[in-house]
Amino acid sequence: MPTHQLQSTLLAIYAARTKDKIMFLKADQGIEFARVQAVIEIARKAGVRVIGAIAEQRQQLPGRH
Repeated sequence: MPTHQLQSTLLAIYAARTKDKIMFLKADQGIEFARVQAVIEIARKAGVRVIGAIAEQRQQLPGRH
């Protein structure tokens, strides 16, 4: 999603919320960290107060610990 579209979308979502201003963020492995930082900044400007990061757990192969 283009940056300007993301900003307007987040503004619309979080402007209507009075208490629940939480966003969960899950980024693809190959995305540049600078892009993640930019999205966090956009979210903050849109009114998001808490950002939770979601990470995928790697599955272990049988017999390995």
